[in-house]
Amino acid sequence: VAAALARGTTPQELGPPIGLESLARLYYEEPVISADVVTGRVVALDRFGNVITDIPASSMSEPGQWTVFAAGVQISRFAEHYQQDSEEPFFLIGSSGTVEIAIANGSAAAVLQIRRFARVEASRTTL
Repeated sequence: VAAALARGTTPQELGPPIGLESLARLYYEEPVISADVVTGRVVALDRFGNVITDIPASSMSEPGQWTVFAAGVQISRFAEHYQQDSEEPFFLIGSSGTVEIAIANGSAAAVLQIRRFARVEASRTTL
């Protein structure tokens, strides 16, 4: 639709209008943020199998002092980038500014057997 409109097609040429009552509302629960715990959801799985969450990086000062829990797995390793040597899951801050879970040369989504909308929690590690 967007491409057709960009080419100059009028909305009337695209078809009959639809009523608002025919639209389905998607339920979305915002992340719950406190000083030591952030609870969010998986919002996407990319083509590499990286798990993208809605947990904002801004909610985690010093991400290396946090642990992420997803699909019953504790992920304590924070990385600055995707290039890692370990085959264990790690988390990082993705380009969208949210927490992502990855595995070097593998699919975190497949290993964790996680799907979109699954709950993810980040907790500050006590020293």
